[in-house]
Amino acid sequence: MKIYTKGGDEGSTSFYGGKRVLKNDLLVSAYGDVDELNSSIGITLAYLTNANMNYGSKWWYRYFTRGKIRKNIIKQLENIQNDLFNIGFELATPPEEINKKEKTGIFKNFVNNNDVIDLEVAIDKMQDSLPSLDNFILPTGILPAAQLQLSRAICRRAERSIVTASQEVEISTNILVYINRLSDYLFVLARFTHINFDGRAEKLWNK
Repeated sequence: MKIYTKGGDEGSTSFYGGKRVLKNDLLVSAYGDVDELNSSIGITLAYLTNANMNYGSKWWYRYFTRGKIRKNIIKQLENIQNDLFNIGFELATPPEEINKKEKTGIFKNFVNNNDVIDLEVAIDKMQDSLPSLDNFILPTGILPAAQLQLSRAICRRAERSIVTASQEVEISTNILVYINRLSDYLFVLARFTHINFDGRAEKLWNK
């Protein structure tokens, strides 16, 4: 299969089912932001899985690349990447196509309330081990934590794009709830990563 089709050379693209739209369509913008979010999370996974990378602090990385905590985080992020791919697929599928083919099972992997619950369970478990916050923290820290903060910001932008698109077309409530909860998860995971594997205090906003 060729990567380039030349079909989008004049600024249009196809939804699932063949419908052509301009590349600045609200849904295209929404699933583009979701794709960017997924790629940003992929960078975090690269940090966590490549022990040969040399990017600063030594001891925390040797510790972080071992053990159950690291494996659990990697598994969670990989599951989230799959969820985001499913969300992108759903956003790229017109409602009439979903209604037409939902009986075939092709859309069985769309995000649902169970996926939201998984995020909430993970958030609560990490939050229980973190110090309480009395001030805003700056989006920085060790590289995986900083990358997670960037992912959190991209997630908020994706949420805004999806909400904007939902004013024009029908979008599943499950998507809106999942993306909202995911930004909370990424924030808490960024704190959890920095505090547990760097040892230095978080940088607070100097009001």
